[in-house]
Amino acid sequence: MVKGKYLICLIFSLLILSCSSPQRVAKEFLHKKELLPILYISNSAIYTEFYRPSEILDTLNYYKPEVLSSMLDDTLAGIMMNLYDEVFVDALRMYDFQVFTADSIAAFFSESRPAWQLSLVQTSIEEHRMWFEDEITFTDYSVIWDTVISQFQYNTWFELTPVNADSAIPTHLFFASVSVSDNINGRFVYDWGARVYSYVYDFYPVDVGDLFTLVASAAMTHGSYLFDFFLNRYVYFNCKKSEKMKFYFTYDIRKRKLLPAKENRFIFL
Repeated sequence: MVKGKYLICLIFSLLILSCSSPQRVAKEFLHKKELLPILYISNSAIYTEFYRPSEILDTLNYYKPEVLSSMLDDTLAGIMMNLYDEVFVDALRMYDFQVFTADSIAAFFSESRPAWQLSLVQTSIEEHRMWFEDEITFTDYSVIWDTVISQFQYNTWFELTPVNADSAIPTHLFFASVSVSDNINGRFVYDWGARVYSYVYDFYPVDVGDLFTLVASAAMTHGSYLFDFFLNRYVYFNCKKSEKMKFYFTYDIRKRKLLPAKENRFIFL
């Protein structure tokens, strides 16, 4: 009977180790951090586009004027991309990547060991329309106030190509998008004389400073996404077949914790 209990405990322990295999492999990667050098090739062009909704579907949406072109000219766009590159390279180095850029491209190609080239293929900023709605609910009715606000999406496409490596290693294409929207801080106020509710609010539109903050934040995020890609690539190639696709991790470098990435990751194209 005692032997039976020990056998059950042994089987249970093995099952736990099997289930935790991806986590253990991920921690092994964090301990080793065997990251190959990366040549980062930037792209200074930013495409801007305003997506006007259909007039048939939404008249209020349709006639809200575009603001992106008045906020961002070619000079500011160039400064924005320089900011992105600077923060992105700093983020990669924070994760212990050895990073080369266009200024050090000769040094990169003088090395014969395997490496990666990461190219920023395209960047775009899109202006969209979205509904803002606030509601106060009573027992038998609701009062709703809504309007249209602007949302700005910063989109990036990357190409990751092996250098001096096995020809069987594929090129990877990544996409990422972050956004910022106008903000409304309001509340319902009851007019006792008219016996109606009105909506009192402060409006905080997105300005060019918010776009620069968005871009800097995106650069930091993309640095973590790239590290997570190599982390999960290591897990994939060092886990049992049945465990390969069960987890996609993100590493919180500040808290030094492995967490489920969920939607916080590159989209693979």
